[in-house]
Amino acid sequence: MTAFYAHAGLVVAAFGLAAAGGAVARFARTRRGWLTGHRRLGLGGAGATWLGAAFAVAMVAGAGGGHLSSPHTWLGLATLVSALLTPVLGQASFRIRGKAALLRTIHRWSGRTTLVLMAVTLATGLIAAGIV
Repeated sequence: MTAFYAHAGLVVAAFGLAAAGGAVARFARTRRGWLTGHRRLGLGGAGATWLGAAFAVAMVAGAGGGHLSSPHTWLGLATLVSALLTPVLGQASFRIRGKAALLRTIHRWSGRTTLVLMAVTLATGLIAAGIV
């Protein structure tokens, strides 16, 4: 049961960190240091997502269950991929100067998609756990 609480706490924290990172990018761009805050919050959210997933895998393996056996797990996998892709796109926009504008646009939409995936995955997790 400890892995369940670790998983749940980490994914909720991941959503909060990622949402705060998005809010900084959206509402604090005129402030000094906004990009550093955006990066730290976003990477913290991505890291917490991956750590939460590790606890989920350990929890399912310990219970002898099958992986990727419910909509929650498939959504979780999509969220993991999106949580990895979003910061990569953000960094790429600084490294590939000729495609910076395009990469920034894709990064923004990827971040929004990641937040929606996180919210839907959290909701299905609450349903799967019998909390909702």
